[in-house]
Amino acid sequence: MKRQEWALTPALAEFVDSFSLLALELPGRMAAVCVEIEQIEARLRVLANQGLIRAIPDWRMSRKKKGIHLTLIYPADATGKRPRKYIGRDQVKVQEALEAIERADEYDRLTERLYRLMTNTVAASCDVSKILQSLSSYQH
Repeated sequence: MKRQEWALTPALAEFVDSFSLLALELPGRMAAVCVEIEQIEARLRVLANQGLIRAIPDWRMSRKKKGIHLTLIYPADATGKRPRKYIGRDQVKVQEALEAIERADEYDRLTERLYRLMTNTVAASCDVSKILQSLSSYQH
């Protein structure tokens, strides 16, 4: 006996089209996430190699040294003290220190972005695995 062919209702046809579009869209989105992860990891390596400073710049007016100078205040150490490093007024040293602080800020922002991407990617991967498992039961 020949199986009867069913005509798709408009709602079912719309669902099939939507499902097909999602299936076509998935590889591109997955590839884009992988590219972004690779780009972030590469940028993190560059920033780390250039040097990071995690400190707060503190500008002070000095009577003895005639003018404004820079001191870096680092986060508290194990004893609770906040180490300081005198940079001074030398424009090159000041610029290098400020750029290293900016690199550390960028590094931290990118690390947070990478963490969110990886967390979302793991969750999406689990969802896709479940979908594939569900759909595998329909194969003949």
